[in-house]
Amino acid sequence: MSATTDVELLRGDEAAELLERESNPVTKALLNNANYWLVRKFFTENNRPIADLDYRYVLELLRDIFKEHDVLARLLNGEHVGAFFGEDDATTVPEEALQGSSQER
Repeated sequence: MSATTDVELLRGDEAAELLERESNPVTKALLNNANYWLVRKFFTENNRPIADLDYRYVLELLRDIFKEHDVLARLLNGEHVGAFFGEDDATTVPEEALQGSSQER
């Protein structure tokens, strides 16, 4: 059995068009950075998705997240933002999440 699966990035041309059309420079920079890491991970690692990946859908989702600049700034400052946190939620954001580090699985 092969370590990599035979999967594809779907709607690549449409994803590239979405990147080109983004007019906000901050959102575009964040989206381009995420795109770089997505493509790098997809093509250089043996741990690929188990099914085809709708590239445009993923970039649209990321764009919708990244365009919320005020929310991102609040998250980066450690604030709990979003409906998934209750008003009495005492859970803190993990320090490694604030620093952008990740642990290998």
